Amino acid sequence: MGVGPLGLPEDHPAVTGGRHRPDPASLRPEGLTPSMAELASVRPRTPNEAAAFRRTPEYRERRARYIAAIRLRIEAAGFMIQGVMPSVDQPEVTPFAYTIGLTGQGLPELAVSGMTAADMGLFLNAAACRAPKDGYLVGSEHTVAELDVAFRVIEATTMAHGILDDVYPDSPVRVLQLVVCDENGLWPGDDGVDPDQEVFGEAWW
Repeated sequence: MGVGPLGLPEDHPAVTGGRHRPDPASLRPEGLTPSMAELASVRPRTPNEAAAFRRTPEYRERRARYIAAIRLRIEAAGFMIQGVMPSVDQPEVTPFAYTIGLTGQGLPELAVSGMTAADMGLFLNAAACRAPKDGYLVGSEHTVAELDVAFRVIEATTMAHGILDDVYPDSPVRVLQLVVCDENGLWPGDDGVDPDQEVFGEAWW
């Protein structure tokens, strides 16, 4: 039996329960299929190099294979989790992650910020697996009991959709952010809150 992030076994209820199957790759440290790892292996050293690489046929071909790998994972698991980390051309990015695949089930995608990459994967797996039949409602508050993490739901109006729009070119994509409280129970906007979480929309509290 393997062990997932936070030391939880891969058959822990936070990983396995609920309506959707978890994205298995996000529960492992490597977290990438071979096609995704191959795309990620290209590391431009400067913003100019990154911009130039995105204009090349090689980039377009690798991106097409990356999207194909995403669709295969969605077919196998129902959804997958995409992480976004600082890069040479976007060093100021606050790490965040979002699901890809819930749109195809008629539900909003889910996003989270302010955690480590491993914890974001575990949290989104648990939250997506336990999504209500009609999805989470903006203005609601929930707790992932197994992880003891409370979150509030907002519309992620300012989050760049990134590869979501490539996976669903003919469908409107909606993203909800699951805004988490910090370890002291404080929310964004509270005095003394941990500043490491980016909020991609209007807080209702």
